Amino acid sequence: MEPQAGAPCLLRNEVNKRRKHKWRLPARHPAPLAVPEAVNQCWSVDFMSDALWDGRRFRTFNVVDDYNREALAIEIDLSLPSLRVVRVLDRVAETRGLPQKIRFDNGPEFTAVAVAEWAEQNGVELEFIKPGKPMQNGFIERFNRTYREAVLDMYIFESLNQVRSQTDACLEIYNHHRPHDSLGGMPPSEYLTKHNPESLHFRLALIVGGLHARRNPPTGTRLPSTKKFRSKSSSRKSGRAAEA
Repeated sequence: MEPQAGAPCLLRNEVNKRRKHKWRLPARHPAPLAVPEAVNQCWSVDFMSDALWDGRRFRTFNVVDDYNREALAIEIDLSLPSLRVVRVLDRVAETRGLPQKIRFDNGPEFTAVAVAEWAEQNGVELEFIKPGKPMQNGFIERFNRTYREAVLDMYIFESLNQVRSQTDACLEIYNHHRPHDSLGGMPPSEYLTKHNPESLHFRLALIVGGLHARRNPPTGTRLPSTKKFRSKSSSRKSGRAAEA
């Protein structure tokens, strides 16, 4: 039977082509960015990326409590899927407690089913910022800039262990020693202790656990040396000297 005049002519491969399944994205109506009134009211999270000396790309998953701007975790690896994100959140919650809300961007790791299930099981609200509006997550964006300037842009790393070691040193300074103008000139840990005395036992647990790990590393464990770290600026200078 001949097709009727004017009827669209469809090729077989077009007729039988399967449509890709599309996930329905969550509603994005974030509340205006404001400083929370108490600890764990809202966490902000985000990813960053950089490269090792040999060209391999790695990612960091950063978690900040908006209340006192404290960096709760920076997870570093070549790949950080949604299940890894869930494990990091569980690990932080063990010593910090669960947040009421977490603010995300629109990355696939954050819109994954695993993260949604974790939030539902733990009674945590997920708040997604609008696409192309990074300053709706301004607290983590400000921290990301500090972390990039102090670590990622400052050194050339040869291994992930070097990145993790330098990151730990950065977090120690950022959370416990560096004064923040937005916190009245206090570091995040001091601000938390002053305004939330009931959270002091969380801080003591973290400090004691960290000191014990540094003084008593597992048998056979070698702590990464900072001697191999090379400043990116000094590397550029040595390159220019070699060309001359």
